[in-house]
Amino acid sequence: MDYAALVVALVGIFYMLFVLNFSSVVEVSGFEDLKGLDLNEKVILEGFADGYRKAGSLDLIKVNGIDVVCECSLNYGGKRVAVEGYVDEYNGRRQIVVLRVYLDSLGQPIS
Repeated sequence: MDYAALVVALVGIFYMLFVLNFSSVVEVSGFEDLKGLDLNEKVILEGFADGYRKAGSLDLIKVNGIDVVCECSLNYGGKRVAVEGYVDEYNGRRQIVVLRVYLDSLGQPIS
């Protein structure tokens, strides 16, 4: 009985990882694009980080007019970035919560 439960749990975990890694990604360019998307939908945003500020342990970056929330170790202000994350809402305003940040060349993840 314990063996069957372990097998079912592992199959479920691998299924969730598969869905997360291969789910469709929507490319957004501005705040208007976020309005039509569902919460928790995976997105990619590319542009210049206009503003940067800290809020506790979180960093808030403004990219193309969209608030981007991350736990970054670098200050991305004034740099060209590409952000992979998911749509969230805070105080009635849409934002992107970061999964990965790419800097300049879109090859290596920075955080």
